[in-house]
Amino acid sequence: MKIAFIGLGIMGGNMASHLAKNNLNLSVYNRTPKNFETFGNLNVTIADSVQNAIKDADIVFSMLSTPQVVEAIFFGEEGALNSM
Repeated sequence: MKIAFIGLGIMGGNMASHLAKNNLNLSVYNRTPKNFETFGNLNVTIADSVQNAIKDADIVFSMLSTPQVVEAIFFGEEGALNSM
């Protein structure tokens, strides 16, 4: 099973790192690259786009900061929903 996690802020980063520590097939995406530092030593695929993060995912988690960010990430021209 492939899991995608979008949004690695305070809450999302902690949640995704717990999944990663359990050796799951995890792909992560965040708009701010500095949040990837948490996953440096873990077996996680760091996606360069939301589309690559969710490609072939069975489960998609998101932990995004505002309704505007949700709208941009999921409903924008390059949005996640168009790639699911």
